[in-house]
Amino acid sequence: MTTPAKGLKGNRKTTGEQLAMDRLLCAIHNKAYVISGFIEFQDLVRLADFYCALPVLSTSLYAILWNSPSFVAQIGYHPLPMLKLAKKLRHPVLFRESMIHFVSNWDHDTEQVLLQNGSWSFMADLKSSGWSNF
Repeated sequence: MTTPAKGLKGNRKTTGEQLAMDRLLCAIHNKAYVISGFIEFQDLVRLADFYCALPVLSTSLYAILWNSPSFVAQIGYHPLPMLKLAKKLRHPVLFRESMIHFVSNWDHDTEQVLLQNGSWSFMADLKSSGWSNF
């Protein structure tokens, strides 16, 4: 007796997963592709991490930053999550751009928000891992 397939975890959609897999295959086979937004990129990095393809995705990201203006425009709306993804990908250009947006939005309340949601330890990890050279 077979059991019915369970749905995807969280608020993921099947079309988003298929699109992320298509983008990952394009990156692996060195084909041109475009990323339209942050959620699509986040799904793509998650799949690349699962399939141990982060270095391949990181290499293909240079062309994506050049060919996807809508994706580049969203870096400013999600600077801290982009920093985390850039660190995971070890991509210096994405990291630098995300850091510029993150620091430019810094105000007195930012430190309190970072302390409350646990992201302050992420910033300490960045400094200790050698990313402070950028």
